[in-house]
Amino acid sequence: MSAGGAITTRARYGSTDDFVSNDVARGLDDGYVLVGTDGTAGSTDAWAMRVNDDGTIAWQVALGGPGDDGF
Repeated sequence: MSAGGAITTRARYGSTDDFVSNDVARGLDDGYVLVGTDGTAGSTDAWAMRVNDDGTIAWQVALGGPGDDGF
C-alpha cells in the first residue's frame, strides 16, 4: 500500500480458502504482519505471517492446541 493508501500489490496466501486474515498491520521495518486463522488441519489454529513490501513471505506460523484457536 502506498503512503496515500493506494493498493500497490495484491496476493493470495495459503492453499485453500481455510486461511482467513482477520487483521493486518504495517511493520515498523516496512512490510506487513497479518493474523487470522488456519482451518486446514481439521480444527482452527491461530495463524500469523509477515510479508515484505513486494508481497513475498518473510515468515509464517500456526499456533494452537487440539481445540479451535485464533486471533
